[in-house]
Amino acid sequence: MNYDKLEFVETVEELAAMHNLEVPFEAAAAPARSSAIRGQTLYQLMDGLNTFYQQSLQQPVATSARQYLEKRGLSHEVIARFAIGFCAPRLGQRPEAVWRQSRKSPVID
Repeated sequence: MNYDKLEFVETVEELAAMHNLEVPFEAAAAPARSSAIRGQTLYQLMDGLNTFYQQSLQQPVATSARQYLEKRGLSHEVIARFAIGFCAPRLGQRPEAVWRQSRKSPVID
C-alpha cells in the first residue's frame, strides 16, 4: 500500500484486478465501481501488450535481441519469469490490434 501510495480501497481493487476477481460494491459506490472497471480495462490492455511483446521476441526480426539476451546470460526461464519482450524499431511492428481494442473502450477521462 505504501509503496504505490494507494488507499486501502484502491489497494483491494488493484489486487482483485491482478487476480481477475470482482470486488462487490454498494449502490452508493457507483463512482468507485466505475474506477474499478477502468482499472480492470487498463490491466487487460497492459496484459495484451505484454503478450504481444513477448510473442514479438520469438519472431525472426528479434534474432539480434535474443542473441543479446543470451549474451547477457538470461535463460529462457528468466525471460519467461520476467515477461521480457521485444519492440521492433519499425512502426509496422506495433501491436495495432491491441491499440484498436483499447480505443473502443476509453479508459482515460
